[in-house]
Amino acid sequence: MSFSIRPFTPADYPEMARVRNLIWPDNPVLAETLKASDERRKPGLILRRLVAEKNGEVVGWASFFHMEWIYHPQKFGVGVSVHPTHQNQGIGTALYERMMQELQPHDPIKLLASTRADKPEALRFAEKRGFREEFRTWESKLELAKFDPAQWAKAVEKVLAQGYEVRSFAELASDPEREHKMYELDKEGSHDVPLPPGESFTFPDMERYWENVRSNPDFRPELWFLAVKDGEYAGVSMLFHRPADNDLNTGFTTVKRAHRHKGVALALKVAALTHAKNLGKTAVRTENAQTNRSMLGINEALGFEKMPAWIDLVKVLREEN
Repeated sequence: MSFSIRPFTPADYPEMARVRNLIWPDNPVLAETLKASDERRKPGLILRRLVAEKNGEVVGWASFFHMEWIYHPQKFGVGVSVHPTHQNQGIGTALYERMMQELQPHDPIKLLASTRADKPEALRFAEKRGFREEFRTWESKLELAKFDPAQWAKAVEKVLAQGYEVRSFAELASDPEREHKMYELDKEGSHDVPLPPGESFTFPDMERYWENVRSNPDFRPELWFLAVKDGEYAGVSMLFHRPADNDLNTGFTTVKRAHRHKGVALALKVAALTHAKNLGKTAVRTENAQTNRSMLGINEALGFEKMPAWIDLVKVLREEN
């Protein structure tokens, strides 16, 4: 074997980012982003990563990890990535087998992985090892040069006429209940987000929620847009910084159940997109479950264009009791 497998170390982040950007050139990341994501993980949750090295160069890695948002002690997210020019040389297979060996002491019952529809070789790799498709998510992108805020002015005015205000989270700093209201809004909306079959959302307590938000280097309070009515936070559309390019990511858009079907989500999306355009950003990206027709409809109307779908795959090792 002309390569070796060893444990991941923090010194590997730059090479991991370099290889990842070769695999996913349309979705670049910085080494600092990968490191910050690992450091933000909830203490006590498992993350194990292995690295394949060839002639002193990182050519791939495999990892298994607990998923905080759908936590179960015996369910793990897994992934195997190999440098494009080093694929089909047995590296991915060796990484997967070593990963599975190290995973066994944790008594896993279910593994979840993901890839994109334009990566047929990755799909074949997973299917050969017993994974099957379970869920699809559209990633969509809106080039802001094509977005005209004036086209949506009447839709926004209709919402404002119902007594709603659209404010950024930063603008609400004087509200002593700001963090509690935001937490409750996110909590209600998150439980309505479509999930893979058999999974349920594990929402954090308020302390963990804000710890996670504040430790995210891409969080900007001026990029979260809220609909406020009579002091109640009725809806939100969040944008996040992308340090590796000039785009912005949509984190979450939701409206409380009592305020739905009034145009609030559309008004919030328009406010967020208008702000992004005024900042000189190139595009805004978002992801939606293929079953979430209401939000997909809003994004399609605004001009978001679908990219290849993300495919969630599952391997059941043992049925859950």
